[in-house]
Amino acid sequence: MKQLQLLAIISLLIVGAISNVYAGGPRLDYPDDTTEEGVDCWVDGYDAGFAGKYDKNRADECKDKGDDNYNSSWGYACRDAGYMPDECESFKNNPINLQHQLLQEENRRSCYDKGFEDGNSSVAFNKDRDRGCSEYNSAYRYGFRAGCESVEGNTDDTCELIIEGHELYCPRNPDDPACTDFFA
Repeated sequence: MKQLQLLAIISLLIVGAISNVYAGGPRLDYPDDTTEEGVDCWVDGYDAGFAGKYDKNRADECKDKGDDNYNSSWGYACRDAGYMPDECESFKNNPINLQHQLLQEENRRSCYDKGFEDGNSSVAFNKDRDRGCSEYNSAYRYGFRAGCESVEGNTDDTCELIIEGHELYCPRNPDDPACTDFFA
């Protein structure tokens, strides 16, 4: 029993160390040789793609300055947000002019609201959506927790178990009755 607990703790430490190595995330994962303007294009493209919007004028402006970072990051972000390839193509075919400085907050709010809705509706925690929303202060996770805790009878521990699953939650909370079957 203690060996199993020790193995679980070691696994958690390894996973925690690996996740800290990838601290920047795709929103800030622009190519090494990128200019300052190229960095702005990358971030603008990522935020727009995640929001499901495409600004052809900004994309052309970035391309005219010698890089295609807007389009490069836009494609990653569109997929990270969970849109299907045909949806992403539809966004590109219907471009709009954007105020890029507002998109980061719009994406953060969208992630939080979706998380709250899922947590409040007792829908399973969406790890793919959480991964995409990690670029926006883990807003999906925080929204899910708030929505889950708003359900009568749910506690902080109940919601943490739903979010993390038994494999991550129970080794840190071996006395929780919900973990009895996990250690059996």
